[in-house]
Amino acid sequence: MIFLLYGPDEYRLVQKLKEIISRYVEKYGSFLVVERIDLFCEQESLFWDNFHQTSLFSQRKVLVVENVFSNLIAKKEFLKKLNELSTAEHIIFFIEKKAIKEKDSFLMALKEKGKVQEFAFLTGKKLEAFAREQVALAGSTISDEALNIILSQTKNNTWLLF
Repeated sequence: MIFLLYGPDEYRLVQKLKEIISRYVEKYGSFLVVERIDLFCEQESLFWDNFHQTSLFSQRKVLVVENVFSNLIAKKEFLKKLNELSTAEHIIFFIEKKAIKEKDSFLMALKEKGKVQEFAFLTGKKLEAFAREQVALAGSTISDEALNIILSQTKNNTWLLF
């Protein structure tokens, strides 16, 4: 399974990543290995080494690959090998904490082969609803006045909200 989570709203992106990985951990338990590779500071070969490495004990891996869209050489290589990635037993997350152009060839290919979710900044009623939901998840409530003050101070930065 391949996922692409992208967009400038890092808080919601990271929360979604944690949520999906926790579901796989529940499903596969200790037989699941989670590896992070940041292509901003690490070589793409590290991903392929982890991808092809086999173990006697663990069957599946979760490979979290950050900044692939910032590494043009790696992006081309992943695009070439997308069929191999999409048929693998491993769960692969591509994470990009910025906007991606809609016509990007890798983005379009990922939309066909995997699951893609964008995390744009929330504004207006969507931001209010998100803030109320987070407060409710914490087991509390918030007045309209207090919510408006918090939202005016934090703008649309969800990291600052929670």
